[in-house]
Amino acid sequence: MQDHGLKAMLRDLDADAFTGDVWRVTEAGRDPTEASDAPGRWDTGMATVYLSLSPEGAIAEFRHAIGPEGTPRMVLHHLHVRARSTLTLGYEVLSYLGVPQEEYAETKRTRCQEIGALAASLGFDSIVSPSARWNAQNLVLFLPNADDDALSVVRSDELAASGLDVN
Repeated sequence: MQDHGLKAMLRDLDADAFTGDVWRVTEAGRDPTEASDAPGRWDTGMATVYLSLSPEGAIAEFRHAIGPEGTPRMVLHHLHVRARSTLTLGYEVLSYLGVPQEEYAETKRTRCQEIGALAASLGFDSIVSPSARWNAQNLVLFLPNADDDALSVVRSDELAASGLDVN
């Protein structure tokens, strides 16, 4: 069931092109341009790549995803992204869309997933939003809407286990 009010609010938001450097941490041997394995904050199974606008943000997001029990061989990837239609969702806009800042970091992601699904259905290829894990911005790239060459690897560096410690 679609939220027509939310759809109208998203249509009213301005979208801009986004070109710049982003980072992602993956386990060694994984293609950093591949979609995430599991649904995330902004999707429920669509092919999506979660990236950070800072290396520390990428490390903090990965650390949260793997939890305290595992430290696989990790690689920090520096990538370049070219997105045509990016929604920038700061806390003020998120609150307007029904996601109050004080609830953003919680694991209840239903409203964010609704926003992501509607944004993708409206043709947006990406969202820039605050990281729930670090003082950084994340970029979420919806692969079905992105150009084939939207994401390219600049450099990849293996991290030591201690490289996952961000303060």
